[in-house]
Amino acid sequence: AVDVFEGALKLLHPFMPFVTEELWWTVRPRATGDACIASQWPSPPTDETDAEASALFATIQELVTGIRQVRAMYNVPPSQRIRASVSAGDAETARALDGARDYVERLAGLSDLSIGADLDKPAASAAIVVGAHEVYMPLAGMIDLDVERQRLQKEIDAKRGFLGGVERKLSNEQFVSRAPEAVVDKERQKAEDAKAEIAALEANLADLG
Repeated sequence: AVDVFEGALKLLHPFMPFVTEELWWTVRPRATGDACIASQWPSPPTDETDAEASALFATIQELVTGIRQVRAMYNVPPSQRIRASVSAGDAETARALDGARDYVERLAGLSDLSIGADLDKPAASAAIVVGAHEVYMPLAGMIDLDVERQRLQKEIDAKRGFLGGVERKLSNEQFVSRAPEAVVDKERQKAEDAKAEIAALEANLADLG
């Protein structure tokens, strides 16, 4: 029990240095200079580490984070429950994730979570990739699809206008020949980034049907 308590004091020391240091000296007799701050940081025993459980936990974290990011992107309030489905890379992983269904639903604010291998993407759904898995969230009922279509189209039009301005600058021989190479390269990168953003926005718009 003392060893466990001392381990907890070491872990808490960066956050509560004065309290943990005071407790450290009352747990057992210590030599001068044997302070908590100078003690060795606890390390987990490698022979007791479950690699599969650790990998599954990391996947669950990524799933929850990804779903939360989509909720934030579409301004879905935390109180609103949404549906999601996970298309796992294989049946074995799907079964493992199914065992953590309650945790994902609770932490990601889901009303229903479907998990399986090679699930089809529902129409008008947001999608994210988590490792070898894909997560789909139907947008119907989560957002106003007409408003979202208008927002995406407005953003696409703005990006196209920006891209047109950059391309006109790059087609100007005087600019390309006289401007420093680094400046020209930066403009070319702007054009490539704008094209990639437009492609992503158009894909999102197409997903809405």
